[in-house]
Amino acid sequence: MNAADFSQWMTIVGNAGFPVAISLYLLCRLDKKIDHMQEVITQLSETMKDNR
Repeated sequence: MNAADFSQWMTIVGNAGFPVAISLYLLCRLDKKIDHMQEVITQLSETMKDNR
């Protein structure tokens, strides 16, 4: 994280409030994890079909 990113985050926190900023951050992280889980589940399903 560089100085410009930090400055933007501080502006967001100042304008929208701490809970909103944290909620958006966690939502973005959770979305990436759910996408990864979906890919892994699809791969597992295909592997199970191949082993039958």
